[in-house]
Amino acid sequence: VWINWGLLSGPRTQAINVTSNASFLLSRPLERQIAKGISKVVQLDPVLKGVRPINVGESIADFRGMAHGAREGIRRALFVLKNEFPEDLAIAKTEMPLIPAIKGKLGRVVRLPGTAMLASDEFFKALNYTGEIYSRAYSEAHFLGLKGETFNRMVAELINNPSELTKRAASYESEVRTFTENPGKVVNKLLEIRSEHPMAKFLVPFMRTPWNIARKG
Repeated sequence: VWINWGLLSGPRTQAINVTSNASFLLSRPLERQIAKGISKVVQLDPVLKGVRPINVGESIADFRGMAHGAREGIRRALFVLKNEFPEDLAIAKTEMPLIPAIKGKLGRVVRLPGTAMLASDEFFKALNYTGEIYSRAYSEAHFLGLKGETFNRMVAELINNPSELTKRAASYESEVRTFTENPGKVVNKLLEIRSEHPMAKFLVPFMRTPWNIARKG
């Protein structure tokens, strides 16, 4: 109750979560443009001349992917609001147990702030995932030197049938952009220790997200 209503229920907390997810999402194309400029400089170095350059079309493809991912994002968010956990059962920012301590309608009301935050994360994960799929498809087709209709067909094929490597990369990107990726061995060990001591959960309710945010900083 304390975590949900004492820490997560405030409009400011929910707004900050949405704003941070949205700003980190929209920074992706900008980062690609900066990387594009760097890649041009790198190409001038004979030692690094073989490095694949960043193309401006990747940023456009990224935006298109985000737009196409909105429907999937809404579906995932609604799934969370209905079931109180994500489809992939990944540990999220709220770091809540899957088995609720309070049953029934009262329990759902108590958990609503944490559920809302989780739904927001799932929405933005979908946008990041699809944006990465689209941008990688464009990059691959461009790298192959394809043009015109052949280029378009290849991009469509790579979007509709991404490789396992691409899907893993897009999944990781979606977690990084929502600060929900695996925090590493040290933090995971601390999470295990905390789970064995009830008072530790009260004193340190969140570990994964603050650590991931600190790493980004």
